[in-house]
Amino acid sequence: MVVDTLQLRDNLLKILFVLFVTSFFYSCGGGGGSGSSSSSSASTYNWATSVNGTATGRYLLQGSDAYTYTNTGTVTYAIDAAADTITLSSGGYHDPDLDSNTFSSYSSSATGTDTQSNAGTANLTTINYNYSYTDPVYNDSVALVIAVPTNYNHQVYLFWSTNDRSLGTGFRWLNYAMLPITKTAYTDLPSSGTASYSGAIDGTWNNKTAANFYTIGGDASFSVDWGAKSISGSLANLTIVDDVTDAVTSFPSLTVSSATIQNSSDDATFSSSLSGSSLTGSISGLFLGSSYEEIGGGFTVRSSDSAGDNRGVGVFSAKR
Repeated sequence: MVVDTLQLRDNLLKILFVLFVTSFFYSCGGGGGSGSSSSSSASTYNWATSVNGTATGRYLLQGSDAYTYTNTGTVTYAIDAAADTITLSSGGYHDPDLDSNTFSSYSSSATGTDTQSNAGTANLTTINYNYSYTDPVYNDSVALVIAVPTNYNHQVYLFWSTNDRSLGTGFRWLNYAMLPITKTAYTDLPSSGTASYSGAIDGTWNNKTAANFYTIGGDASFSVDWGAKSISGSLANLTIVDDVTDAVTSFPSLTVSSATIQNSSDDATFSSSLSGSSLTGSISGLFLGSSYEEIGGGFTVRSSDSAGDNRGVGVFSAKR
């Protein structure tokens, strides 16, 4: 995605968004620029499970120079398997947000094959379903993507992008969330032993002084001590792929600090910090599946200098 000037941004917003969504299609889950895809026409997604819940949205603000701000918000979702619909609301830093929009028929879909992660069958290959709605604040047509992993059974990913004219011309939020489908009850976790989880990440990164934006991807691994109820890990073998030129650049590995697995209304959740070479950030997630076979969540990362102008957000998934 190109970082345009303020003069050109209004004319290029739609083009920029198409480029970003295309990158998302090719990459969802640890890939970007290095995947392949195929498309199909409109239909209705067959939701297998009805579920209501909340998730943490990770937001990046596209400003006049770059993504200069990150924020989090709550995404509320309700999946109706009988009607094959999903209803979404969100709360972020500014309007417009998702506002109890119900989505049924998608306009198109694309299958992406990830090649950026080294995690093999634990990567984030997805089928991506494209929806749209009219934002009531600015009357804009807003595109939304629901990405369904082909090899994870208990989570889906959500992406949408909205203008924010309350901040001025040319500002847009890019938003990521992992929506849990089947959550692990905290009381179902083992009381002893250890486990390892491997998977991948997918997200967007921006160097403020660079001309283009980047898809960030790579491997995610976690170690769990059930007796201590602790989790630690790393995001490694990371690369960033230029969304315009497809140039691939290595990215520093990130350490997931040891954190306690929390009992949150009987959900098994965790929140931790990320650290790497000149980088800092946060990561949060939860255990998924009746046998705690998956974990998933989101992350935010930024340069650790005082300005912190280089920033990124994304999602991750891993399986035992």
